[in-house]
Amino acid sequence: MGIHYIEDNELQKITDAIKEKNRIDTFKGADMAKEIKRNPLLNKIITNDASAQYSISADELEGCGNLIRTYAFYGCAGLTSIVFPETVTKINKYVFRDCADLYSVEFKGNLDFIGDGAFYDCNKLQKLIIRGNKVPSVNGSSLMEAEYFSSFDPNVAGIYVPSEMIEKYNTDSEWKNYFMFIKPLEQADETLATW
Repeated sequence: MGIHYIEDNELQKITDAIKEKNRIDTFKGADMAKEIKRNPLLNKIITNDASAQYSISADELEGCGNLIRTYAFYGCAGLTSIVFPETVTKINKYVFRDCADLYSVEFKGNLDFIGDGAFYDCNKLQKLIIRGNKVPSVNGSSLMEAEYFSSFDPNVAGIYVPSEMIEKYNTDSEWKNYFMFIKPLEQADETLATW
């Protein structure tokens, strides 16, 4: 079975299903069994126990477009890590709000924009990996407001970027407050290898 590439409207169905796992009308009259069989990511999310943890890979999100919409993964209990394909360049506000188990978020390409409160109440977030060669703009309290992020230990948590970009992040007006968390990408790769 090959990889199924999802489209933006399918991503919305999937995230709705995550949030409303037990609702039979999630697909508004569509044959749920057919949808689950057709879409492996949806199958993975729907068939998991409500308390089960899961990750979402870049392959599973391929074809989702360049923008991740507001509240896309809001309140997705059990989501521990997500890797976005190179096509994703913008995430709107509150994308991961209240994702209590979210540990790691990775962007494979150039991220242009992170919306307000994107990681609000993601209290377990330890790894934000941005592989692109540009500094994304942030809106408001995008990463986490200082009082949230300051509770993390910079010896453990990190914002991982390409080595040649560290100075740009540390001097950028929107990112300089997180200088103690900005680390070379190689450190994230070493840490991920031990998982």
